[in-house]
Amino acid sequence: MVLFGVALIVMAGLDVFFLRILSDMAKHTLSSIDKALFSSEISVALYLLPALYAGTGINLISHILISHLTLAEKNFDKTHH
Repeated sequence: MVLFGVALIVMAGLDVFFLRILSDMAKHTLSSIDKALFSSEISVALYLLPALYAGTGINLISHILISHLTLAEKNFDKTHH
């Protein structure tokens, strides 16, 4: 599960990287649709998916870490009390 969470975070980073490249390429094209898509409020919507991926990945990793620490604390309490 931790690897899946890390994969989601990496995928989000790659999405943002490629969106930046596409945005720069759209600025240099003749198509007004491309320029409007990447220079308007619609471009904000394109960044919501990577934010969702990264948020889900961070939640997965933190859930696994908290579960592991809770289990370790219970085991410590059993052996020392």
